[in-house]
Amino acid sequence: MLNEEMNNRFKTSLNLIAENNEGIMGYAFFKGALSDKDVFLESLYVHPNHQGKGVGKHLLRTGLSRFKDTNSLSLTVYKGNPNITFYEREGFKVIKEIEGAFYGHPVIFTLMKKNLVKLDNNV
Repeated sequence: MLNEEMNNRFKTSLNLIAENNEGIMGYAFFKGALSDKDVFLESLYVHPNHQGKGVGKHLLRTGLSRFKDTNSLSLTVYKGNPNITFYEREGFKVIKEIEGAFYGHPVIFTLMKKNLVKLDNNV
């Protein structure tokens, strides 16, 4: 069952890893097929030793470049997460806050979304 679930996940998502000679610097997991109109960034993580060096931006932009005709990219982060400013600099807007639970503990998530539709002002 687990292998089937993982195989399906790899077919319907994009996983990227950033590495150098020292090892893995970070990863990004995009949930959605490459032809999906709306994609979800399940996770983006950069090791603290490599933060602030463009690794996260590179993972985000490389991932987006793989999707075809995508309208939007959404993600959730914990409310108060200091990385919200990173996503805002990358063009994400806060949509709403969502109350939820993480392993039985109440949490508040911030839903963010980036519109990827190119508007042509010359039409």
